[in-house]
Amino acid sequence: MTTKEAAKLFCVMTVANDLVQYGEMRRSLAKSGFTEDCCRFVLFDNSSGNAHEPYSAINRTLNEAAEPYVIACHQDILPDQGPGIDQLVAQIALLNAKHSNWAVAGNCGGKSNFSEIYHLHDPNGFHLYAADLCLHAAECGKQSFVIGFYFMHLSGSNIDSDHFKAGLRELQQHWNPTFAVSLARTPCIFFYLSRSAWSARAEAPYEAGASRLQSLARAPKV
Repeated sequence: MTTKEAAKLFCVMTVANDLVQYGEMRRSLAKSGFTEDCCRFVLFDNSSGNAHEPYSAINRTLNEAAEPYVIACHQDILPDQGPGIDQLVAQIALLNAKHSNWAVAGNCGGKSNFSEIYHLHDPNGFHLYAADLCLHAAECGKQSFVIGFYFMHLSGSNIDSDHFKAGLRELQQHWNPTFAVSLARTPCIFFYLSRSAWSARAEAPYEAGASRLQSLARAPKV
């Protein structure tokens, strides 16, 4: 599979509250080969207020996209700092050849031996949208993988922020009924998921590495 064969291969969706930053991201994508020849770009514009909730925007895009692959990306990434579209196309081809049951591919995550894999520069990454996607994949009997596709992410928050804690509570409230008692692990934290009121405490996240506990959504390196 080559880039030339990738006509409208990707739907690239973004929820953006800063259109200047989104424009910079689009220019960086174009330098990396992600142009309108092979990508359809979907913008959920939150520049005038929070009109679009990210989880719902991602689900809507996944349900409506005609392209075979959806890229859910932040407004503050710079893909031209990495290898470009040919590398991503090659990694997808490798996944299709070796792991036909895959559903989610990201560039950072945790392995089953509790080590972490990063293929990005992210000074303060903290988001949980990918964790939600990995949990959905596992629920459907699919797999999630970390792939070699580097870019820079200009993140600007941390796990102590009120925004992060609110997002964690929302994620737990959605997934708690699914599990008797389990622990989910992301590159920045791990946290309880449980239908038990005692163990499903949103106020008790832990920084990743504080304990060697099993991850719910394993992400082996391809």
